[in-house]
Amino acid sequence: MNMQRKIFSELFALFVFFPLTYSSGIARAQQSASSFVAPRIGGFDVEEVRQLAAGTELNFTLYGTPGGIAIVRIPGATGRLLLEEVETGLYEGTYTIRTRDRIAPDSRVTANLRLGDRDSSAILGKPLLATSGTRAGAQHIARSCANCGVVEAIKVLRFRQERYVA
Repeated sequence: MNMQRKIFSELFALFVFFPLTYSSGIARAQQSASSFVAPRIGGFDVEEVRQLAAGTELNFTLYGTPGGIAIVRIPGATGRLLLEEVETGLYEGTYTIRTRDRIAPDSRVTANLRLGDRDSSAILGKPLLATSGTRAGAQHIARSCANCGVVEAIKVLRFRQERYVA
C-alpha cells in the first residue's frame, strides 16, 4: 500500500508540474524566435504645420510591425515622443513644441521601432512646415500608405444638355 501511494504521488506531481515546465519552454522558444525578427516600418508621416512656435502640436503617425515600442526624435526638441499603438501596427502621438525648443523646418526627424532586442529606423521624408506646393506632400503620403490614393488632377468637363422627345 505504501508503494502504491508513493507511485500515485509521483504520478500526480508529474501531471501537475509537467505542463508548467513544458509551457515555459514554449514561451522561451517564442521569445527567442521573435528576437530574430527585425520590426518593419512601412511609413512615417507628420501633419504639416504653418509655424514652429511654442504651443504648436506636431502629430506623427507610424505604420509598422505591431507590438513594438515607437519613439520619435526631433532635433532641436528638448524631449522625445513615445508613440502609442492605437490599432494593430498603427502608432500615433503628438509633440507640443516647448518654449526652449529650437526645431528647424528641415529637421531630420527620425522614428525608431523596437521589438524585443531588434529595432528599425525611418527618417521623415518631408519638412515639418506646410509648403505652398502640396504635390510633394501628396506623393509622400502615397508612398507611406499602401491603401491610399492621390488625386493628381481634376478636369471639369461641360456638356451641352439635349432633350429627347419620345
